[in-house]
Amino acid sequence: MSLTDQQQLVVDADGNFLLLACPGSGKTRSAAGTTARLVHMTGVKVAACSYTNVGAERLGAVLASDLGIVLSHNNFLGTIHKFLLRHVVHP
Repeated sequence: MSLTDQQQLVVDADGNFLLLACPGSGKTRSAAGTTARLVHMTGVKVAACSYTNVGAERLGAVLASDLGIVLSHNNFLGTIHKFLLRHVVHP
């Protein structure tokens, strides 16, 4: 997967992040790259959240098709609402 210099900066950044940008800017590719990097780190659990089901499904598709990664049950991929319900409201 090829990334622009700005997208690569996002992938290489440490810590948690919120990625906001205009449509077509590469948010999904950047988030997928970051998620892939984190999944390969030992002992790191990943929660990749989107505001919409479509966004979460697209992120999962890019992870699977472009990077060959399917997240294990120890990680989370879905909407922020689903994350909050599963891990905060009804843990």
